[in-house]
Amino acid sequence: MAGKAKSIKIERVVGAPQEHVYRAFTNAQALREWWCVDAMVQPVEGGLLHIAMSNGNFFTGHFIELAPGKKAVFKIRSESDTDRSMVTVTIAPRNGVSQLTLVDESDGADWVKSIKEIEAGWNEALDNLVSTLETGVDLRIANRPMLGMEIADFNEKGMLLNGVVEGTGAQVAGMMRGDLIQTINGMKMAAWSSVEEVVGALRAGDQVKVSYIRGGQKRNAVVELSPRGVPPVPATPEELGEVVSKAYVEINKDLAQILRGVSDEKGGRPPRPGEWSAKHVLAHLIVAERELHSWMTKVVAGVEDSATNSTTTDRLRLNAVINAYPTLQALLQEFKRNQAETVALINALSQDFVDHKASYHRLASMLVAQPSHTREHLEQIKSSVR
Repeated sequence: MAGKAKSIKIERVVGAPQEHVYRAFTNAQALREWWCVDAMVQPVEGGLLHIAMSNGNFFTGHFIELAPGKKAVFKIRSESDTDRSMVTVTIAPRNGVSQLTLVDESDGADWVKSIKEIEAGWNEALDNLVSTLETGVDLRIANRPMLGMEIADFNEKGMLLNGVVEGTGAQVAGMMRGDLIQTINGMKMAAWSSVEEVVGALRAGDQVKVSYIRGGQKRNAVVELSPRGVPPVPATPEELGEVVSKAYVEINKDLAQILRGVSDEKGGRPPRPGEWSAKHVLAHLIVAERELHSWMTKVVAGVEDSATNSTTTDRLRLNAVINAYPTLQALLQEFKRNQAETVALINALSQDFVDHKASYHRLASMLVAQPSHTREHLEQIKSSVR
């Protein structure tokens, strides 16, 4: 039953252009970068808005009013609530940056009962909006809690430690290699799922009570969860292209060494039935590079798919690549050609895209991490041709 309308008003100063702030509420890719895990958006008045959250909840609604760069008004309701609320986002210039004002209001009884929780949710989300627009860093990733314990194994008594991560709360609390963790916050540590369940519900900076055995004696400790942090990325496309190019040079040098003297017949022979041959691994690396190109162009265009069905391990696709490039040398040359295209795409990135800091940060992070994936497969190739 509707009652007297109540509202939440939150303000933020955002060090980003007004059009970037506006886009954060009206573009599906931008919404995923700071608020949700999936979004479907029709950015026209009357257009649909669908927001899926990481906790399984989702919001549906539609846009009421849109003034590009200045204002976005939409009605939404959550899956678990019949009450709709009206959200009005206004963006105004303020000393060279943007003044964001968000008002969420409803007269729904259930909404009013949850007003404190809703306000806390908006505050957390808008803090992340500011971070992603100003620095590119997604706080949902940067603030993920890390227990800081290197796990050796699980047994019927608990979780055995192989050591601790230097500089984390586990080290500060005095945890050591050989400690047998029995419980964390009262939950028995029986498997990885136990760790994920207890830590996943917390945030960096939270403390947990740890019960463990050392030298046959039962002990207790309080461990502060550490943030995982986000490694820095190259600031410009030129620097990013240079980092990626250098990684490719080293990878290709090692790859040539591994395949030196290997015949095409041996390179096409799987080490065991059902496993990949060296040619299959090279085909996989080629397809992965091609799909990286597709993903990059979508991110730059702001139309990234919410979910992508990868074909990098599809044997039909891999066999097609091998048929097109039947020799090891031909596969290596095609791999290098795709690497060159990756670098060319990086060098073609515009300043306008780089200014969309969240998108650039994600793209750069992926490209910097890509060589690690490739190196794992170099070991696979080495094993297959021994």
